[in-house]
Amino acid sequence: MALGVTVAFYWIKDGENFGGLDWKVPMFLFTILIAIGEDYNIFLMTRIEEEQERHGPIEGIRIAMLRTGTIISSCGIIMAGTFFSLQFGTLVGLQQLGFALTFGVLLDTFVVRPLLVPAYLILLHQGRFGVLSRFLGASEVPGRKKDRPASRPKARMDV
Repeated sequence: MALGVTVAFYWIKDGENFGGLDWKVPMFLFTILIAIGEDYNIFLMTRIEEEQERHGPIEGIRIAMLRTGTIISSCGIIMAGTFFSLQFGTLVGLQQLGFALTFGVLLDTFVVRPLLVPAYLILLHQGRFGVLSRFLGASEVPGRKKDRPASRPKARMDV
């Protein structure tokens, strides 16, 4: 989404003079946003797992979000501000990358991390993905009986 918004922004800004994004922008954008998102995700998911052990699956997500949300948001805002500073340089490719990274980090900070990740985890815990829940990371699907060991038929003792 960050790449599309960046293309649209520079297409509107430059009009007929827009020749496309610098060839390095998509590659660096993908690499950096995935790395940043993964770091924040590991931090958040570790905290969620810790809180779920203490408070249960749903309450654990809520408490983990309360305790880590401000930290992750602060880091995202600081990082977006750092990337935004690329706007003040003279190289168009770095300006484009700075815009794309700023938008991508803010999107991750204010939409993905606080809304989509917890919503996905709650839906997964509730078994809303049906039989796919097990393959998407659910440890146990609600409403399904755990597999029981097969019982052996009793041996008949005919005399």
